[in-house]
Amino acid sequence: MPLRSVSAAYLAHAGDLASNPGQQAAYDSMGHCVVLAGPGSGKTKTLVLKLARIMAEDVGAPRGAACITYSQECARELTRRLERLGLREAPNLFIGTVHGFCLRHLLMPYGRLADLPVPFPLAVATQRQADQAMKRIGDRLFGVGHPPPPHGCLRHSVSGRSPPQG
Repeated sequence: MPLRSVSAAYLAHAGDLASNPGQQAAYDSMGHCVVLAGPGSGKTKTLVLKLARIMAEDVGAPRGAACITYSQECARELTRRLERLGLREAPNLFIGTVHGFCLRHLLMPYGRLADLPVPFPLAVATQRQADQAMKRIGDRLFGVGHPPPPHGCLRHSVSGRSPPQG
């Protein structure tokens, strides 16, 4: 559902930012916004209200907005708070991680232009699939039973088909 059709419920909460000049400045800023502050300082609240305002007042089709974070947990929290304001998922809004943004908006649409072998449909490997792939790689490179490769090598694995058996 397009966010424009939703009431301006965010305005009732935007007044809460007036008591904090930093939050108010971030909310009122035009263009890109990066909020750097300590825990519990109201970063998420400020970003959610700013994003709600941007979607309601500034972004018209075919334009869109992206709210990029570093963790899935943060992306889920941003989405939950937007939903509390009555804002639902929209095709012109991306809320997610850096990796998700690159995958959905760069690799998938433009990978074929660079002759990258991007399988379709693309699926992100589960943690179990990533751990199994890491074990197979370790077994092939270092021998069966050898300690696995360094932690984190496949943390952002992408899989388009079943892994090769061997």
